[in-house]
Amino acid sequence: MSGFVNASYARENAPTLGTGDIRERVYRGFCRPEKIMDSVRREFLVLEPAFLSTIDRYAAQFKEYDVKDMHVYLGEFFEILKDPSRFKAKIVQGCRAE
Repeated sequence: MSGFVNASYARENAPTLGTGDIRERVYRGFCRPEKIMDSVRREFLVLEPAFLSTIDRYAAQFKEYDVKDMHVYLGEFFEILKDPSRFKAKIVQGCRAE
């Protein structure tokens, strides 16, 4: 979550995740049947405008650059959800078995 706002206090991800960048997405959820994963994916896609409008509603509390950065960062997440092959590679196949 700290990657979303690029928090200065954030620490590097654990080496076991294969990234040191706090802003690199690594899906940490448990494995579920693909049908359920796809249903949740569709729910998020329907809510994309609500997520973006929430950022805009609180924009006055952030620097303009930070608001744009949050839009870009969240937009990249939705791009993964919109592309079935990227969704499968980054989320479905990246799940934790236990």
